[in-house]
Amino acid sequence: MRPSLLINFRPSQQSQPGRSRALPDPMPRKLESDATGTLKKLSRILEHFDLEHPVRSLAELTRLSGLPKTSVFRVVKVGVECDLLSAAPDGYRPSLRLFELGMIAREGFSFGDHLNRSVEALAEKLGETVLAATVEGKQLLYLAVAEPQRALRVAARAGFRRELLFGATGLMLLANLPVESWPGYLPKKLPKYTRRTIVDRAKFLRRLHQVRQAGHMIEHGEYTEELVGMAVPVSWKDSLHRRAPLVLVAVAPETRVDRKKALGIISALKRTAEGLVR
Repeated sequence: MRPSLLINFRPSQQSQPGRSRALPDPMPRKLESDATGTLKKLSRILEHFDLEHPVRSLAELTRLSGLPKTSVFRVVKVGVECDLLSAAPDGYRPSLRLFELGMIAREGFSFGDHLNRSVEALAEKLGETVLAATVEGKQLLYLAVAEPQRALRVAARAGFRRELLFGATGLMLLANLPVESWPGYLPKKLPKYTRRTIVDRAKFLRRLHQVRQAGHMIEHGEYTEELVGMAVPVSWKDSLHRRAPLVLVAVAPETRVDRKKALGIISALKRTAEGLVR
């Protein structure tokens, strides 16, 4: 506990002249530390829920979080009491309160349903998968996804997360973060997804600078074989959105996209991006 503040009181039966009494600490440091630790552990547990795993058992949460079983049990109990987690037949799931908060956060980015409508309209026009994504921690998060009505499509879902270094989506997002922050997002060893993936650190950083300067990105099979990814940033004017970059991306099989068509898709993505900030 931190040293208490000392003040002098008038002499009384409980206080003698020349002596002082400690003022009670309204928020002992240990209690404050305990609350912070519990919150951090709850956040760590919540990270392991996603669209593919909406329900997790205590055993899974213990294994994935790396926390002691007793800590997981206690923190999950706090999550349920605070209406952040709900009990399910096979374990626990995020509560509807979290869903409500997520919708509020989404609206706070000033795009709401406008983003969905824009992505859907562009996917219909291009006949290719179109998605919008942002950065969440050190991952990319898909906010909106629209797929064309044709036989060969590229599967993706809104709300899905993946590593930030993946695809045109991730590189476009990373390129639009402050340059000085880049090293903090790069692992010691860059992952290799296909034979075309850049794994040399110096070359990768040069690529990011090129993408940042060009204002768009086109990649051919660097992250998924036989797919082309085309991406542009949304140039927010306000400080809030600049801290959470948003990109628009179109993905298509290489057999459907030559360079001329890719540049045409980039132009269409840029027009849609401009429409989002008007």
